Amino acid sequence: MKKVYIFSGLIFFVINTNVMAQRWTVRYNGTGNGIDAIKAMLVDNAGNVYITGSSNSGANSDDYITVKYNTNGVRQWIARYNGVGSGSDVPASIFVDGVGNVYITGYSDVLTGSYIDNDATTVKYSPSGAQLWSSSYHGPLQRNDAAAAVKVDGSGNVYVTGYTTVRNGAYTKKDYLTIKYNSLGVQQWTATYNGPANQDDAAVALGFDQGGNVYVTGTSFAGRDPIGEEDYLTIKYSPAGVQQWTARYNGPISEADRATAIAVDKSGDIFSFSKKNTGKWSQPLKVNDVDTSLQDVAMSLNYFKLRKIKRMFEQNQRDIEQTKDWNKLLQLMELHKQLKEEERKITDQLGTVIMK
Repeated sequence: MKKVYIFSGLIFFVINTNVMAQRWTVRYNGTGNGIDAIKAMLVDNAGNVYITGSSNSGANSDDYITVKYNTNGVRQWIARYNGVGSGSDVPASIFVDGVGNVYITGYSDVLTGSYIDNDATTVKYSPSGAQLWSSSYHGPLQRNDAAAAVKVDGSGNVYVTGYTTVRNGAYTKKDYLTIKYNSLGVQQWTATYNGPANQDDAAVALGFDQGGNVYVTGTSFAGRDPIGEEDYLTIKYSPAGVQQWTARYNGPISEADRATAIAVDKSGDIFSFSKKNTGKWSQPLKVNDVDTSLQDVAMSLNYFKLRKIKRMFEQNQRDIEQTKDWNKLLQLMELHKQLKEEERKITDQLGTVIMK
């Protein structure tokens, strides 16, 4: 039985796609009785639902707020994080590891002097919601530093990526920022990237391969037309944080190209994605240190084509349930089973897909 989880604000809906019946709804109203907004959400293999977002606390402005619900929508725990500056703390990404530890990253305002000084702040919670540690990156310029994505490897090392603000003459700009922490939250290395135009560069997604290499992608400003404005920019780092290569993609009309997700398959191939203004995902673009071919792009579409086909058959199944044509329904369910098996095979080939 497949369920669809829908979220808006801090209200959650769970829908059973076989009968399209709402299973449960839960609501969270923060202590400040103000604006509470979801920033990220995921569901683990047991059906537990984790959400994180910003919640107005009244005295401390916005805090990180993280909530775990079981598969029936019963709240298991709630955790609030108020940064050292008691200013605005806003998460951007959530990850749950294999034993149930929860990781949140985003930014936290430390209120340095008369300027906005946000730190890229990551928090780890135990499976029961107890805070284990928090770690922040405080850039040398003491301006905006923010994380956009977090992921944890099999050894418990934590990786975050986003941007840091640096000086650019009389002005400031953003550079890619990538950080590795060990399982205790101790920083192991940081890496930054400044694009050729010396303008804004901001990472939004990351992944790693079986060898521990780290890949980040996002948007890098290349320059004014006709050079191209914003491009996809993907970087590979070694396990020690040493940059191995960069790959830039400028679209055919040299306008804004903004990567928003990355996938690394088991062969070490890297695919960058973007989300169009229509809300649809673009074709995945294979990134490596040699070239990008149309054949690679076509091959990477297999998984997404299969998902589309699966959704079509689910719709057919719902139509048949409404007409009570049970013989046809059984045939469709058998076909659906075959599609799920094929989807599993393709997923095994692709590895983990990380989407913002």
